[in-house]
Amino acid sequence: MSVSRVLHKSSFRTGAMLAVLFIVAVTVKWTVLSTAGQIFGNYGLQSAKMFGIDASRTPKPNVLQQSLAVHWRYDGGAVMNPVAVRGVVYGGTVSSPFEVVALNIKNGHPLWATPVNNQVMTMPLVIGNRVFVGKGNSLFPEVPQIGQANIRGTGSSSVMALSAKTGQVLWQVPTQGEDMPTPVYWQGDLYVVGGSDQLMEISPVTGQILRTLPIPSYVSMSSPVVSQGVLYFGGAYPYTFYAVNLRTWRVQWQTPVSGATGALDDCPPLLVGHNIYTEAVKTVDGRNTFYAIDIDKATGHIRWQHALGTGPLPYSASGRASNESGIPTFHAGVLYLGSPITKTLYALNARTGAVLWSNGLNHKGITQAPLYVQGQLLVGDSQGTLWDVNAKTGDVLHQTAVGGAFMPSVPLLVGQTVIVGTRAPSLTALPLKAIAPILGGH
Repeated sequence: MSVSRVLHKSSFRTGAMLAVLFIVAVTVKWTVLSTAGQIFGNYGLQSAKMFGIDASRTPKPNVLQQSLAVHWRYDGGAVMNPVAVRGVVYGGTVSSPFEVVALNIKNGHPLWATPVNNQVMTMPLVIGNRVFVGKGNSLFPEVPQIGQANIRGTGSSSVMALSAKTGQVLWQVPTQGEDMPTPVYWQGDLYVVGGSDQLMEISPVTGQILRTLPIPSYVSMSSPVVSQGVLYFGGAYPYTFYAVNLRTWRVQWQTPVSGATGALDDCPPLLVGHNIYTEAVKTVDGRNTFYAIDIDKATGHIRWQHALGTGPLPYSASGRASNESGIPTFHAGVLYLGSPITKTLYALNARTGAVLWSNGLNHKGITQAPLYVQGQLLVGDSQGTLWDVNAKTGDVLHQTAVGGAFMPSVPLLVGQTVIVGTRAPSLTALPLKAIAPILGGH
């Protein structure tokens, strides 16, 4: 994208061009690396451009075929959404001290850790020698109201670029609201939504805000996906699902989800073919009811929405409802998802929404995406148990006590190793043979 593009003044919020801060000096602890692939092997991806790697969150065959099988535990913090790129695991912590970290994928040893002043819930994007993250928390400066501009996030919120080799902060763009959703990298630029009621286009080289587009809703954890130049995400107050054309810089369609009171703004959408899968919580007859939803990618028409059950809302330490959605996974015509409301794992017919099976496991909330591996599902719950479930029947095959609640995340699978973070706080690498003995050949 040419930096000489003509930008209209009306596309900027007041002071947007002044929001870029170049960091001259910052206190960090780091180990200087040369090319990571030369030191640690090319384990993992070559780059990471959006949450869950791509719009369908499908593990890459070349990554699954890698020979890595290791066991380690990093206790430096609760790393929420790790990603592995060229032999290094990158992540951000949601427990104090807040940091962005880089770890040797073979043994979990820290390569660098850069302090930040708020939670990092994003999956780091890694493009070339740069790492991009957002920081911010789930608190509200004021109680959100329907029909008003609502900001989510307190304290310091921003989008940041760091050196992948050293962790040095290269630039930082402060925002009014949180930056909890993972940005998207598309055709040379970053696209960011969050608690500021706007979509931003940012230069990954300089941190310059190139364009902004007002959005009526704030976005919590609904990390957007991009397909054919259209960005998809869910928002709250109003509870609406959006499709934004990044070429025309206009909302292509927006679909209100009638009766929604939560989860739509939390759920990272899953895009498969012409279908967008997401979730919502509605209040029905005074009860919190959990819904799975299928939206037509082209028109925004809701193909189906099915109530899966009721239950209490999960609450954070701040006393507000939090993490009300799961994260859906798709394989061979079946949609898999867990619910923190009904505390149940589901398999649905992706075309009709019909329930194929459900399993309450140990009746603890599930916000983590089920990971499909060779006919089995691996998923963690809010008690710290990692479950191995038969994907066809829902029967439990094995369970592993990892310790600490699993967070809204996608388990990271590299070769024969699964890497997961918990609120213990920790980030743990586990060989498949330890958590799924059948897959491990035992």
